[in-house]
Amino acid sequence: MPPSSAWPSRAAVLGTIIAATPLLFGCTSSHGGHGRPEASNLPKDPEPVTITADKAATMDLGGGAHLIIPPGAMAAGATVKATYRGRPGGTWAALSPTSAPVELISDPPNAIHGLLTLEFPVPVDKLGKGIDGTTAFGISTFDSATGHWIPVTSTYDAARHMVVAQIPHFSWWNPFTWDFDQIWADVAQGFGTLVGTRSGPARCTGSPPPWLKHIVGVTNDADIAIHACAQSEGSVLDVQIQNNRPYSQILTYGAGVKWGWHETGNSAADAARNALMDRAMKPNQLYIPPLGSASVGIFQPPGGGESTWHIGPTRGSIGVDLFTYLAGQAAAKLLPAAYGCAAQLLTTPLKPDDITAGALRDYLLDIGGCAEANFKATVTAGGKDNVPVQQLAAELESIKHAGTLATAIVLTGGATWRIADLVADWIASGRNPLGNGFRVFAQPRVEPAGSAGPSTPTPSPPATKAPAPSPPATKAPAPTPREVNAYDNYGPANDGHAMCRGNPGNTRSMPGGTLSQTFTVRSGVASLSGAKVQIDPDPSVTAHLSIAVNGFVVASAEEPASGDTHFSFGPVGVTPGQKVQISIYFTATYGKIITVYTSGDPGGTFTASNPCPDGAPSFTTSSTGLRAVVSGLSS
Repeated sequence: MPPSSAWPSRAAVLGTIIAATPLLFGCTSSHGGHGRPEASNLPKDPEPVTITADKAATMDLGGGAHLIIPPGAMAAGATVKATYRGRPGGTWAALSPTSAPVELISDPPNAIHGLLTLEFPVPVDKLGKGIDGTTAFGISTFDSATGHWIPVTSTYDAARHMVVAQIPHFSWWNPFTWDFDQIWADVAQGFGTLVGTRSGPARCTGSPPPWLKHIVGVTNDADIAIHACAQSEGSVLDVQIQNNRPYSQILTYGAGVKWGWHETGNSAADAARNALMDRAMKPNQLYIPPLGSASVGIFQPPGGGESTWHIGPTRGSIGVDLFTYLAGQAAAKLLPAAYGCAAQLLTTPLKPDDITAGALRDYLLDIGGCAEANFKATVTAGGKDNVPVQQLAAELESIKHAGTLATAIVLTGGATWRIADLVADWIASGRNPLGNGFRVFAQPRVEPAGSAGPSTPTPSPPATKAPAPSPPATKAPAPTPREVNAYDNYGPANDGHAMCRGNPGNTRSMPGGTLSQTFTVRSGVASLSGAKVQIDPDPSVTAHLSIAVNGFVVASAEEPASGDTHFSFGPVGVTPGQKVQISIYFTATYGKIITVYTSGDPGGTFTASNPCPDGAPSFTTSSTGLRAVVSGLSS
């Protein structure tokens, strides 16, 4: 089966970018179908292979590609089939397929007990001078949940010109290349060690106001784009924000605010950048500087309900960040001149496919061109120092003629902007309606007894006898939340399932296995805050739990394996109909295998993924579910 998460994790995306930098700026097409072979050129489907006990098997996939099944890696008597027909479309993003996708199928579906070897030949015509096969080629698998082709770990056999991957499951597979220019042969090493800078956590000293029911996305978890916490300032919800990225972000308000604030900056260039962005902000927006602090004071909405507070970069903020980096301290003089022709760009939101090499260069040129033209005008009028604008003009001219942003960086002195974070974040969460922001769930405001409420003029009725006064209206108190189970499946266990422990001292347990269970939030459930999962007790094993809502991880916790293993997190606000996935992966300091259990038929999908070579099975089923309880509060 394909990866169980709806999107590749940010860590996985950033790892891919660092290991193979050409992903950032090579392939200019991000739509499905780029480079796909035509149906008329599809290879013939190979003959099925039947697995014999304790014997290796090799399936010839045609064109020099092979599936190699080691002894014991699949159940004896199982049949393996492969087809090139009925392939999915999907999005390759920066991947360029080098041959037709192939679907691998086993009968029965859960027959795989270990890692299998999949290898594809590298097209000789793509092995030009200076091309490094170890970074230029790879193998991807299709994620049906997102419609994306996801790169997997692979190696390059230079002697045979083959790209090779160890695969734990059967699905659609496809060899690919990064479609990048030769310029990256000169800069790949420099970007290979690229690591984004980080800030510290947001700081809060109190609790949120009592009118707050839940808040989703406000966390100080490691490596997320925005660190945040919530406290009260009187009756106002005070959200403290720390930008954990070296690029600017913009908060768009979801309700009324008492204030919006950010730090001023540590240099003249920072102050000029911040002032430019502040001037462009709309009344419902707050600029958050790179690695900077900010806060927003949120009023209690009169009607309660929920509000979305989106955080993310804009086209203009990216251009300003790039320009500030390249211009250095000269930005303090040049940036103020950019506002006149760049004001609209500064707040233009990003679309899901807006992070490409050409787009990044255009954002930079838009801001730089404004600064250059307007600064020249002020120099002519007022006799200002012309040296900064001459230097800027020379840099912008080289960028205009560069084929990629990478070329621009080389031509401007080998400087490197920490852009990998931006690309990785956008691939992982660009389609999230929150961006890097949060969602507030509020109680309705209860007016004090005797309050007249807002005045609304009404026409005077004809004079009549005054009716008897009505008793003052009172509002029914909001129901008190009670404990509920959103997922309740702790009946008798029907099976135990071996999982890799992830013990570095035993290579047959590495890497640790991952399990997941999906379910749909039912009516009456307003939040999730804990889970109980049956895991064989062993204090040397740590279970790492995460909760994803509609494909986005919103909470995490870890506990030692202890039989009835209890996790606390959140609270995480949810609404009926949302899709939730509970996932657990394992690490250990001793041993090889740990056991989890399934029970009943609760609905949803249970998946066990075990990439370690021990032979613990990987499978997916909807006929039973994880023996666990996920608890929370009612609405």
